[in-house]
Amino acid sequence: MFCIRHAQPFAACWDDLYNPVVMNFGVVRLHSMQESARRYHLFDDKDKLALVADYASPWLPADEPRRIWFAGADGAVMATLDLPEGEGRARNGRIHTSYALILDHAVYAIFNKYETEHDDSAAPYFIIEVEGVTWLAWNYPEDGDLFTLYDQGRTSVSIPPEPDERTPIGIIQRAHHQHDFSISLSVEQLRFAPLLLLALIFLIDQG
Repeated sequence: MFCIRHAQPFAACWDDLYNPVVMNFGVVRLHSMQESARRYHLFDDKDKLALVADYASPWLPADEPRRIWFAGADGAVMATLDLPEGEGRARNGRIHTSYALILDHAVYAIFNKYETEHDDSAAPYFIIEVEGVTWLAWNYPEDGDLFTLYDQGRTSVSIPPEPDERTPIGIIQRAHHQHDFSISLSVEQLRFAPLLLLALIFLIDQG
């Protein structure tokens, strides 16, 4: 049974999770006077700044205009994500666009974004390949602005997930207080989970 519906999404669902350790994050999208610029701050569960994502700010390298930069709280660059020119490949009524998250000069994660070709109002979904596992990020329109994360490799989740498959590993919601997004994730073994989640927020929040 799918039971995520509240601000504390895992509170009533412990038996459904294969890992009871939950990480919580908040993300703020900063306001900018420049229309193209986008900046995000990710905070940990103690509301301490952990990561910054920066796109098209005037102090970034001018020769790399479509690159997102991820830095720690100290300002040191950790990773980058490039935005492709134009739309992705269209096939079977879907548009597929891939994004590579580069960490230490190597691909750390690949985000495969799928959109309905002839319905701009339909939310996209993402298949994420990271550290040898595959996640699905799926949107449920009846729940408003919300993405739910599934471990595809472990649970063999179909697309879209069937009701009896809805055992989530995480949730992303739009927040209404000090953060613009709230994230809960039950997977703790990833080395760079905050980086992965902030990159996903950037792609979800496009447009």
